[in-house]
Amino acid sequence: MFKHLSLLILISCAYVCSNAQKFYRICDYQAQKEINQNPDIRQFYLKCFAGLSLNSKGNKRSISSSDSVITILDKKIRLEINTGKNVCIDINEFGNTEELHIYLKHVDTLLINGGLGKKVFIYRGLENESKIKASSIGIDNVNLRIADFELAQIGSLVLKRSNVSFLNLRHAEVNNAFALEQIQLDGADFHNSLLPDHFSMESIDLTYVDDKIDFSTLRFTTLRNNKKLFLLEKKMYINNLDLDKFIIPYDRFNFRIQQSNDVARVNWVYEKLIKHLEEQKITSKVKYYMQEYNDIRDSRIHNPITNWVNQKWWEKGRNKTLLVKNIAWVFTFFFLFNYIQFRWLRRLYFPKSIKVYFLRIEKEYWKYNIFQKGYIYSTPMPQGMGDFCKKLTYLLSRLFGVFVYTIYVFWGIKIDFSILKIKHPIVFTYIFTQYIFGIICIAYLLSIIILK
Repeated sequence: MFKHLSLLILISCAYVCSNAQKFYRICDYQAQKEINQNPDIRQFYLKCFAGLSLNSKGNKRSISSSDSVITILDKKIRLEINTGKNVCIDINEFGNTEELHIYLKHVDTLLINGGLGKKVFIYRGLENESKIKASSIGIDNVNLRIADFELAQIGSLVLKRSNVSFLNLRHAEVNNAFALEQIQLDGADFHNSLLPDHFSMESIDLTYVDDKIDFSTLRFTTLRNNKKLFLLEKKMYINNLDLDKFIIPYDRFNFRIQQSNDVARVNWVYEKLIKHLEEQKITSKVKYYMQEYNDIRDSRIHNPITNWVNQKWWEKGRNKTLLVKNIAWVFTFFFLFNYIQFRWLRRLYFPKSIKVYFLRIEKEYWKYNIFQKGYIYSTPMPQGMGDFCKKLTYLLSRLFGVFVYTIYVFWGIKIDFSILKIKHPIVFTYIFTQYIFGIICIAYLLSIIILK
């Protein structure tokens, strides 16, 4: 209660002592917060300034470097901010005021929100001469007629859900974060301004923009470890943005198009981007964003598993070398498995030419024609072969024979379905699967030859 009484006394003194202008000093954010939250103080505050009509040409009052001053005019409020503290302005707290004029010189964090019913003007400096210095400025749901940040030095600048008639960032520096989201922007000046390496421009209504917004004069430098470095490119996150309203050096920007449920809008942005890249003849980026656009469209048409396989198999047609490598790996897998299980495979499918080859090498090195369960097959039984070279020769000959057998089955060369026996369903299924994989691989190889 004592604290509230002190604030009432402070307001009363300010009201009585002022002559040409009425003002209220905001010493810190907590005092303003208590005025907004406490009904008694709020009622007295409005009563003090109700119905005041002051001449805007009245005497100027000198402002100290640590004060913020509110001056009440006829349905207008002049707010001069020059403080190293945080300032939060709720537009709805200013009653029937129609306009809020903010003269900004220095502030740590400035937050402005409230509603679109009142016009807000932001000017640089107390006399419109100084540079604005701020760690962070956030504006949300505000009817912003003028935002004059010329020559400003701002850590982060974020404008959301607002109507902005003109945004002046001429020669300004925004070092850490810059975002324009869900706003109506009628005009802007970015001449020789410095924006962060990454910034966002999403859902901006540019219907009433007369002159194109020019990004061609942006400064491509950045501050790292207190040293200025030259950047080859900046990254812009965009969504629902009409690129026809901008002048952009597309070779100096990378774009990340944010996905949304509005499929038509996403496609529209991609098509605009690709059109401008083609106009500036930036072939490498046209190819990149065209592939990205196709990937997004595929993700909507096909299921995730199909997209994943297509990506890993040959990067959706973009990587022919990867396709050849994957086909080689698939063939190698079947070749090794055929070698291990060849004694079973030859029972179901054993082409005559390959059978003759194996009979020749097995007759020379091994006993064969062992009868078991109605099948005749060779069994590895030593025949006094102590010579290592003969053993190695046989193994290599057998390896080559299985390799040729895999070629016959996998690539479908002279495959004879009449000798394919269906006595062991599992082995039959494996042979047939191997054949199907081979047909698919042939189709892919033919596709890269045709598309080449």
